Amino acid sequence: DVGSNDSNYLFNDSNGRYRKTNDLISKSQYRTIYRGYDNDSGCEIAWCVYPLKQLGEEEIKSMHTVLDDIKSVRHQYILMCSHY
Repeated sequence: DVGSNDSNYLFNDSNGRYRKTNDLISKSQYRTIYRGYDNDSGCEIAWCVYPLKQLGEEEIKSMHTVLDDIKSVRHQYILMCSHY
């Protein structure tokens, strides 16, 4: 159970709803994805980290466009995109 081992959690978001674990799901040049937990729904989440300091201005603009698109996606397996 993802919520049962608090020592696995590294970070809480600013409103306390989401927790990020140190369980790495995927890593690429542009993002790292960790397993997380939604305290309100009790569901596992994917917590994506984008290393903005390593990206150029055009890459950051492109990423913002993609993230804006992702925020509008409605799918039964996607709760929402937040906090970017």
